[in-house]
Amino acid sequence: MITLALISAVAIVLVGMIIGVWFWSIFIIITFGFLTVLVVTLCKSFINEKLRATHFCLAILLRARNNSKFLKHGLELRPGFLGQWIEIRFFN
Repeated sequence: MITLALISAVAIVLVGMIIGVWFWSIFIIITFGFLTVLVVTLCKSFINEKLRATHFCLAILLRARNNSKFLKHGLELRPGFLGQWIEIRFFN
């Protein structure tokens, strides 16, 4: 991502130097910055939505498995933060 931004910045400066009109360079920089923030925000929102759905499904699955198999052996499985890992808890 940083490499793409650096290449874009160099290309924008070169365009401004070749054309001689800096308005277009400034316009491209502002547009690029706005689009970057927009894409990052939308991707983050989409990913968080999918992770919450994963966490919910994993919680339901692990609760059913805990009740049927694991609790009688002193073991409990729980979903971690947003379903990214599974916590294993031992108890007596």
